[in-house]
Amino acid sequence: MKKALLLLSFTIWGWAANAQKYPVPADKNKVVWVRQGKKLVDLEKTDLHTAYSSTRLTGKANFSIVADGAKSGIIRSGNPADVFIVKLEAGADPEKAIELFRFEEDKDQRSIPLGEKVLGKSHAPEQEKPTLIFTKVEENVYAISPENQLDLGEYVFIVNRPKVNMSSAANGRVQTFTGYCFSVGN
Repeated sequence: MKKALLLLSFTIWGWAANAQKYPVPADKNKVVWVRQGKKLVDLEKTDLHTAYSSTRLTGKANFSIVADGAKSGIIRSGNPADVFIVKLEAGADPEKAIELFRFEEDKDQRSIPLGEKVLGKSHAPEQEKPTLIFTKVEENVYAISPENQLDLGEYVFIVNRPKVNMSSAANGRVQTFTGYCFSVGN
């Protein structure tokens, strides 16, 4: 009996020692990177805004989310071993609250296309968002990792993205919100 109890206690101790313990961010809804499982490192906090542009000659209009600046100074490997962490509001579903987008890059800005209108017909491009793995660390705190290696480029985490629409942007109502950016391999 003593041997069984001793074996059980060593098994539980070994399991607990191998369980990953991450530091908890102080701020809610802010995605940070976890360096070597111990230290929290900020991503680039970026103001994002909706943008609408149209060309009368072609009858084409584009609607997107834009971040100023061509590149993030925060560089990550983008592999599934990269761990990010976020503390959410009580009761929030991380799979609905957190999105990771890959930006389309231009020489002086980064954008996420949300829709276009050509000769009065609207089209929303399919969003290619990397699949994320969420692991509950503690109540309302989640570790986040990409399921697969991320392609080279610029990325942004958006937490609780507001509902945005083309008609508001076309009427001059610009929406602003925050994103947490990083670069893979640049």
